[in-house]
Amino acid sequence: MTKQPTTWRPKPRRRSSFYARIDLTALRGVWLVIFVLLCMFPGPNHAWHGRFSNSLPVVAYARAHPSALRDDAVQIGIWRRGDIFVFGNRNHQSTERVAARDLASMLNSLLLPDVERRVYVTADSGTKYRDVQAALAGVRDAGISDITFLVDERSSGQDPIDR
Repeated sequence: MTKQPTTWRPKPRRRSSFYARIDLTALRGVWLVIFVLLCMFPGPNHAWHGRFSNSLPVVAYARAHPSALRDDAVQIGIWRRGDIFVFGNRNHQSTERVAARDLASMLNSLLLPDVERRVYVTADSGTKYRDVQAALAGVRDAGISDITFLVDERSSGQDPIDR
């Protein structure tokens, strides 16, 4: 019998015990530690009511007003220094300060016929009463009698002195 010519083949290589891969186990562990730390230490509690962030007065009993978060709801924000800001249907991106004497004309221009004639007031807990009184006088001059104050509700088990 004649022998068949064999074709040349390379020697079979031994498989390497090292694999080229990216191990994300350590990264997952770091993310888990960061998540746990963020859950344990949440940071400062800032109330955010629509467009106005401040430290609101804390009360024991409050009712929810989900209509305060609507885009066409008119909100008046009174900061600690006495600055008054008006946010409303056409004025929702404004950050300009409104004088108390100009508040009535501003509210009359914002309240359209199909808009609820209610004003939501967010006053900082450190605002002086005379500043709030001046803003409410402007609201009354605009002919609006429905006024809602936005506040934070104290949890039932918390002592008011601890707050």
